[in-house]
Amino acid sequence: MEFFTESAKVFTNPDDLFYIKTEGSDKNGIISLLFYSLMLGLVIGIATGDIVLTGILLVVFLIIPLLCKLIHSIFTFIFARILGGSGSFFNTFNLMSYSSVLNVLLIIGIALATLGFAVIIPLMFLVFLWKMVIEMV
Repeated sequence: MEFFTESAKVFTNPDDLFYIKTEGSDKNGIISLLFYSLMLGLVIGIATGDIVLTGILLVVFLIIPLLCKLIHSIFTFIFARILGGSGSFFNTFNLMSYSSVLNVLLIIGIALATLGFAVIIPLMFLVFLWKMVIEMV
C-alpha cells in the first residue's frame, strides 16, 4: 500500500516525497520504474490483440526503460558530483526512477484510444513535460 501512496505523491507533492527519500534508502523508485513500465507494455500489447507481440513488448518495456534510466542517472550523478553534490549513485537512480509513475497517464490514454478517443497525443506531450519537471526536482 505504501508503494501506491508514494506513487500518488509523485503527482501531488513530489518535493516532500523526494526530501524524505534522500534521507533514507529504499528501492520503491526502481520498483515503480519496473512496475509502471511493464504495465504500459502490457496495456499496449493488449491493445494490439496479439499475445506474441505482448510478450515481446513486456521484455522490451522491461529492458529499454531500465537501461535508459540507468544511463540518464549516470550522467546526472556525474554532473551532480562536478557541481558539488554528495549523494550516492543508488539514490540518484532511485529518485530519477520515480518519473516512471507518470506512465499511468499514458496507460489511461492508450485505454481511451482503444475506445476511439484521440487524447493520446496531447497526453503524451503533457507526460513528457511533467517527467522533465519531476526529474529536475
